[in-house]
Amino acid sequence: MLACFSSKYAAREQTYMNEELTQIVEGIRKRPTDRVWFIPIRFDDCAIPDRRISATEVLADIQAVDLHLGWDEGVDSIVLVLGLDDPTAVGAMRVARDRPKSSSTELVPNLTAAELRVLAYLPTHKSYQAMAEDLFVSRNTVKTMAISIFRKLGVNSRGDAVAEAIRFGLIEPQLPR
Repeated sequence: MLACFSSKYAAREQTYMNEELTQIVEGIRKRPTDRVWFIPIRFDDCAIPDRRISATEVLADIQAVDLHLGWDEGVDSIVLVLGLDDPTAVGAMRVARDRPKSSSTELVPNLTAAELRVLAYLPTHKSYQAMAEDLFVSRNTVKTMAISIFRKLGVNSRGDAVAEAIRFGLIEPQLPR
């Protein structure tokens, strides 16, 4: 699970992320300690919440990836820790870094990090429930993210969302298996 933090997040009293963090903490407590299950990511010089995950440890004790200090180095650290070879999500993160701020031509839709994670699953044909389990969020969160993705891409179906995401370079085309 990747969780992104910024000073804008810290300034809010209530967020959906706080609800999801509660679910994540419960999940972390039930998982073996010999694997990485959670990676905090900082978009600026902000604090990671002091949410208790064990009798002796809080979320802030976990080594964070500081994307604000270097995007490529941060993405490479995440890839290394997760042991990923060529994940769609990494391509999407690099596209997000390179996304034009403005253009006289068509702009790339501005998807959030959470939406990019869900978008990476759309070509897999997994159910929303299966995606939710993989992403350690609720089914409703995945469904809400998918609806937001459809709206931002200007489409009405999962297949059209995948086609538009490929066209914008947000995900790589998948070869049929």
